[in-house]
Amino acid sequence: MIATCKLAALAGGDLAAATRELTDFIRSQPSDLAIFDLRETGPEQLSADDISQVTGWERALRLIERSPATTVAVFGQQVGGHALEVALACDFRMARPGAQVKWQNDGAVWPSTALFRLVRLVGPAQTIRLTVLGEPLDAAVGNGLVDLVTDDIETDLETLGAAVARLDDLRVVRNLIAEATHTGYDDALGAHLAACERYLRRRVD
Repeated sequence: MIATCKLAALAGGDLAAATRELTDFIRSQPSDLAIFDLRETGPEQLSADDISQVTGWERALRLIERSPATTVAVFGQQVGGHALEVALACDFRMARPGAQVKWQNDGAVWPSTALFRLVRLVGPAQTIRLTVLGEPLDAAVGNGLVDLVTDDIETDLETLGAAVARLDDLRVVRNLIAEATHTGYDDALGAHLAACERYLRRRVD
């Protein structure tokens, strides 16, 4: 099953409502495909009124990363702000040709945990270009920002959904991949061996 959330509250600039919308959506998803359609989200202006909402928003982003569903972000032609934060927390990112990513920079860099996720995806140099220098980055497979650039988003979403439906251990694989970026080989070995054992036992059963 494929479920879609457009995060309409983000387009209206209501961070509290967007947090509720995101949280309700991701908690309702089983281990299927959960789509965040960010094509209609526009520019945002952060304000001091958002201070009390930031912690809740960050928790909602963490729910995306921990979801049993496979999460996919679909970029618009230009993605930034909180929509980009959602995209960076997803398992997969898709965009049409020519899409770009921008960072909130109005004389100061928005220092959310998306910075952490961005460095893990594209490295420090490109993160500095995007956040400090304010240079838009192409949403390209080559730089790691997206996993697929396509003219036919809907068809490729269906293909991805079919591929995910055939997997029974995706969450384990996701965790192993995520931990590989900050775990040494010796520390990772036990988790990989345990995963291999579960893989083989399922095929015996």
